[in-house]
Amino acid sequence: MFFRAAWLRCRGLCGTFAVVALIFGAGLSPSALGQSFPNQHCYSGSDIIEIDNEQVVFWKKAEKNQFRARAHVYGKVSRVFGVRGGDHVHFEIQIGPATRDVLEVVYNTEFGRIQVAPGMDAQVCGDFINAFERNGYYSASPSGAIIHWVHERRGASTHDEGFVILEDHLFGHGPAKDLDGPI
Repeated sequence: MFFRAAWLRCRGLCGTFAVVALIFGAGLSPSALGQSFPNQHCYSGSDIIEIDNEQVVFWKKAEKNQFRARAHVYGKVSRVFGVRGGDHVHFEIQIGPATRDVLEVVYNTEFGRIQVAPGMDAQVCGDFINAFERNGYYSASPSGAIIHWVHERRGASTHDEGFVILEDHLFGHGPAKDLDGPI
């Protein structure tokens, strides 16, 4: 990761100011370093999943089509594809430094409305699936992989819940909420 490499080159001579300047000078928030937004955790069963963009980029490059795993990522919205299938908003987030380090987010509007635009900070928890080739009914993703089930669990389902946070607003759990309350 860029930040780790920069820190190692510094060899302990950099002060806190230099590290803060490096982070904010790159246009990224501290969340890009793997910190979660307050009071929101991503789970796989009973285990908390920390933000790990590097792992997801690795899966995208190394695993076969249709590989699936729980994922928790942070990035910037790079493109909005619009509504597909009548009730799913599709958008892309940049999760790494390379042009291809992108992930398509598939958000089901049955779990609340969402407003998304390029440049927004995004934190997403859900099911990662490599989708660089067609699989039966499903077309390949323009991003090469998707993250879906980014919403709450309803009814008798035992599926792990997910979420989308855009600019500190939580989506996928009914009406959009500010992390301090309804908006």
